[in-house]
Parts: sequence; structure tokens; C-alpha cells
Amino acid sequence: MSDKKILLAFYSGAGSTRTVAEVLQIRLQDCGYKIDLLDIDVETDTGNIEQYDFLIIGTPTHHCYPPKTISEFVDKIAYQPEPKNIFLFATYGLYVGNNLRMIAKSLLGKNIRTVGFAGFRSPAADASLMFPTFIKMMYKYESNIKDKIINTVAEIDRLIQTGNPKVKIPFYKWYAPLDWFPNKFYTARKFDRDFIPNIRLVSDRWNGEEIDCPRNCWEMVDNKPKYRKDNCEFCLRCVHRTPNKAVIYSADMQDRQRLGIEFFNQLKKELL
Repeated sequence: MSDKKILLAFYSGAGSTRTVAEVLQIRLQDCGYKIDLLDIDVETDTGNIEQYDFLIIGTPTHHCYPPKTISEFVDKIAYQPEPKNIFLFATYGLYVGNNLRMIAKSLLGKNIRTVGFAGFRSPAADASLMFPTFIKMMYKYESNIKDKIINTVAEIDRLIQTGNPKVKIPFYKWYAPLDWFPNKFYTARKFDRDFIPNIRLVSDRWNGEEIDCPRNCWEMVDNKPKYRKDNCEFCLRCVHRTPNKAVIYSADMQDRQRLGIEFFNQLKKELL
């Protein structure tokens, strides 16, 4: 068992990033490491990062950019008196864009050095509810993900054992500016205008459970969950993980397949 303290922090909406993080944790434990898993949300404290010898952060990709929750988490991290090394990974539906590059550059200003990174094409929380159902890639991890995870674990192990690995900032993705109009301008604006304001509870489907939201967008009012859009970033956790498809944002998607807890538990078994 290694004596190095390692933190694996992740933010996940429906569960794609969470699943990869949990598989990485198990595989790294098999290598003899003790891994502390941290599920990032809007209230996560960053004050104990200083005690760790190596960091890993996992993030979804929102329109080729870091999610708001990850950006806020990084902003809260204090400047580290001693340099720290970190490995970054992202899940994405179509493109990772400059997501990891932006995070790596922000962390460098905190004296946290990105020494490795990886991307995993994963089930897409938004596209799985909007694209035609015959596009099966929106419900699956990429075909070679088991090999990529094995290689990622080997790379993280090597980096931890290396005394002073080189900083490795992800290269700038040339396609990101081309993606700006269709993705950031059109799609993200459509989410903000048409989808986020219309997230709602279907009362006759709700079984009484509290709705899980990493940004505290749901509160109990008169014994029923009430949605507040102000802090929402459309991570879709409430839509995918609430039982009985009780949360929707449009009539068109209300009966579509959800990427819920059982869905990802099955994929986790397959990855292991």
C-alpha cells in the first residue's frame, strides 16, 4: 500500500463522469493506492487539498467548456505553497473541446501542475434525450474505453511514482472556434431559453423522494419539490436520476429513456 495521499475529485450530472471516477478509484486501489473520492457540488469545500500528495479531477464537458460547477470549484482553490501535481480527465458526448485546457491553465495559477490528462466519450445526458433513439452512441461509452482506463491507470501510477513529471497542458483544439456558433451560441442559448425555464415536476409520477441536485435548485415547498432555475446549469441530474421519470423539461422527452442509477450501475459492471 502506497503512503501517498491521493484525492480523486469529480463532478457529474447524470452519472457518466461519476462512473469513470469510481472505476478509476477501484483500479488504482488494485495498484495499492488509497484514494479519497470527492463528489463536487456547489457547496464543496476545497480547504483540505493541501494535505494530498497527488490530485485527480474528473469533469463532464458542457458545449466544449468546463461546467460552471467545476469552474467555481477551481476558483475556490487557494494558491498552494508547494507545487502539486494533478491528472485531469473529461467525459464528453461528441467533443472535449478546450475543456481540460481551460481547467489546466486555471489550476496552474494556483501552483497546481497538470502532468497528464485523458478524455472518454461517454453517454450524453442531453443528447440522449434529444437525438433520435437509433443513435446508440449517445447511450454508450466508447468501444475501447476499458483499454483507455487501463492505460490511464498505468499513466497515473507512473506519474505518482515519478519524482518531478513535466507539466502537460492539453493542446489548443483548433475546432473549438468553429463549434462556437452551433454549440455555444445556438444550443446553449436554446437550453437557457426553452429548456431550463421549463424544468418541472410531474406530480402524479413523483414518489415522494427528495430530488438530487448538485446546485441546490430544488427545495421543498408545501411538502412538494419546487424548482428554482437561477442556479441551474442544465446538468440534468434531476431529470435522469429522479424515479418514475418524474422530472421533465418538455413533453417531447418526458417518456424517453433515462440514464439513471441502474443504467450506470450496469455500465460500471461492464467496465470492471
